[in-house]
Amino acid sequence: MPSRTGARCGGRAIARNSTLAIRRQRSAVRPQPSAREYSSPAPPRWPRPRRTGRRPLATAIIRAMWLQRRARLAGALAVFLVGCTPAAPSPTPSATPSPPPVVPSTLTSPSATPSPDLITVWVPPFLEASSSTTAGALLADRLAQFEADQPGVRVQLRLKETSGPAGLLESLRAATAVAPAALPDLIALTASDLATAADEGLVDAYPAGLPPQTTSWLSFAVEGASPAGVLYGVPLAAQTDVIVYDVPSFARAPADWSDLIGGPAPFLFPAADPRASFTLAQYLALGGQLTQADGSPALDPSVLEEVLTFYGSAYNAGVLPLTSRQYESSAQTWSAFQQRRAASAVAPLEAWLADPLSGASAAPLPTRDGAGVTVATTWTWAVVTRDPETQSVLVELVEWLSDPEFTGPWTHSLRRMPVQAAALAAWPDGPARLLVQQLAAVARAAPPQTLLDVVGPPTRRAVDAVLSGAQPPQAAALTASMEVVAP
Repeated sequence: MPSRTGARCGGRAIARNSTLAIRRQRSAVRPQPSAREYSSPAPPRWPRPRRTGRRPLATAIIRAMWLQRRARLAGALAVFLVGCTPAAPSPTPSATPSPPPVVPSTLTSPSATPSPDLITVWVPPFLEASSSTTAGALLADRLAQFEADQPGVRVQLRLKETSGPAGLLESLRAATAVAPAALPDLIALTASDLATAADEGLVDAYPAGLPPQTTSWLSFAVEGASPAGVLYGVPLAAQTDVIVYDVPSFARAPADWSDLIGGPAPFLFPAADPRASFTLAQYLALGGQLTQADGSPALDPSVLEEVLTFYGSAYNAGVLPLTSRQYESSAQTWSAFQQRRAASAVAPLEAWLADPLSGASAAPLPTRDGAGVTVATTWTWAVVTRDPETQSVLVELVEWLSDPEFTGPWTHSLRRMPVQAAALAAWPDGPARLLVQQLAAVARAAPPQTLLDVVGPPTRRAVDAVLSGAQPPQAAALTASMEVVAP
């Protein structure tokens, strides 16, 4: 049976032949033009282009229209010829189709081992995992063991300044605001900076409890890691100040204020410290509070007056010189002691442990009752990432770094206070271990930085007013307390 396409094309051919026959009959009746008058339909004669090399606009338009008409006729003819082409018969399906041609792939096949999960940790310079120091080598080896036990996980430490515009807290703020992709997964923060970060929503509560390897966490460290009573970090080590003294000049270690007032001169503390760290340590040892019941900053003028009266007595005794107003940090008064320009002075614990001078010793800061005190700044591990899978890895990492078998030798090499009694027990026997045991027994958590920024400067001005003779202790204490309440 003929196909529909063949029947259709056959009908078109009959109609075309009939049309040609009619045209021949008409041509036989109509007179034919001579060859001179007409030979074949000729294309329109276009005006000769000018010699200027530019075709007139009208000429260009007419030519474009003619070319468009020819294109349409050619397109119609192509459609007609395609429609008249008989359709190819459908192929009979074979029992086994031939396989398609194989095209080599240009894609790289995925590796059988997934790429490592990078754990980024921001730390201060003293926590650098470097083989150049004993503490750094211990940390590097500990991290290598963790990576070996966690296939596909790699821990990268990035150093940040301890404080200032490029410090840990400020970098955390900046990255959170403008570059979240650059945030670390884990960060080391002081307890005061941890409280600020928690208040600003930069870190969340720690996703687990304290590592279970030990229950011997020191109370000051847990308090520092738990602003507002919520655990936001895990303590790792602490920094604090001590009093260093010349052993031949003192019959015993200065323990109370009378030992200093009646002892050899001079005694130096950083009276120009903007945070008034030594003065506030004495204030806290007397039971003074830095906040009111509603949490707002406050200074008890009667308690502060006692501390200022002690300074006045030491000055009148010739023990506390006016030059103490030149020192802004315990590192500076330690330097003066190293140069034998003081019989006793306040010094950083890590500085003393790094270079214990011959003929000198160290003890907790003297207090009125002789019990001693020290205000410890605790460093903590805080989780930044909110990814649950990464958090679970970080919890394991923090537990690994909190094992007393590691933190004992590590904090001893760092010359920082351990935050676990079990870690302190791992220190070698000697004067350093005995000193740190005394400090741990009287240590207090350092107040948050935001609070120190409020109460520190007025307290420092009160100290300066008493030592310079501008105000008596009672008036200076009252002025400071009023400045805190209404800054």
